[in-house]
Amino acid sequence: MLRDCIVSRRLKLGAGEPSSGIPLCISDLQCFLSVCEAGSIRKAAEAIGVGQPSLSRRIQKLEEMLGLSLFERRTTGVRLTPFGWRFMSQSRMLVAGVQDALESASMAGTAMTGKLDVGITACLSGGPVRNLFSAFIEAHCDVAIQVIGASSNELSTLLNQRLVDAIITSRAPKPSVEDSVLLSRERMLLAVSTDHEWSERHQILWEELNEASDVLWVTEPFTAFDTHRLGHVAAFAKSELVHRNRLSREEIMGLVGLGLGITFVYEHCRGITYPNVTYVPIGGDGEPTPFSLTWLPENDNPALRRFISLAKIEAKTNGSLS
Repeated sequence: MLRDCIVSRRLKLGAGEPSSGIPLCISDLQCFLSVCEAGSIRKAAEAIGVGQPSLSRRIQKLEEMLGLSLFERRTTGVRLTPFGWRFMSQSRMLVAGVQDALESASMAGTAMTGKLDVGITACLSGGPVRNLFSAFIEAHCDVAIQVIGASSNELSTLLNQRLVDAIITSRAPKPSVEDSVLLSRERMLLAVSTDHEWSERHQILWEELNEASDVLWVTEPFTAFDTHRLGHVAAFAKSELVHRNRLSREEIMGLVGLGLGITFVYEHCRGITYPNVTYVPIGGDGEPTPFSLTWLPENDNPALRRFISLAKIEAKTNGSLS
């Protein structure tokens, strides 16, 4: 049962209204509601584990304080009076409100309840980012998580406007900023159709793309990855074969599977399979692409603090954080 809370308020009860505030215990209201549900004082006493005489006295005392009868007593049980019906409805709302307040107070700071908004440029099919979300959901299943997908620039705007709690983007954390942690570094893959001449290759060099005759699908606006990678294939990037568009990743993969072009993906995308699509590693790439979690230090959302703690654990696990 709820801890016993004292409620003092002036109830408008009509002719029987007392002249001062009425002190009520939440446990009294709970007993009253138990009798309402059971339709009998005896049955209610058995259900909540108290003696029938004791429960009967508490109901009588409550009626005396209110100045009106709550029940009509019968040999077969009890029946609510018209006032009893109205008081029952108000009592349910009051008890539920106190219950919610007590639960919120006991969970404050533990991330056992609340909301967390995270913006991402990565998909959640595999890799450290998926591991992070999986660990958080398992540890804090009562937290409502909203995931927003957008470009790095768009997510930075949402973060600085306080519309999201944190963002995960393909950017390295700045050494002078304490509100970022490097989650992982990932190499790139080339997505081609299984009928493509490169589908059986163990590796494709960036230089080979300069001589490709395929349409290269990239998103618009460019992500940090698009801008950096196209620098490796300058000649190809300037050709009419590079299609910049606002198609979704699924739509682009559908075109690739039909043999209508190629596109870039990160290693973590291996967890997603598309019809007639094969992933081929790209070699000669130099440094892998960094993925970082970024947040505003003044954000005191308890759920965010737990998310950051798990992110640092994941970063240490995969060697990104020493």
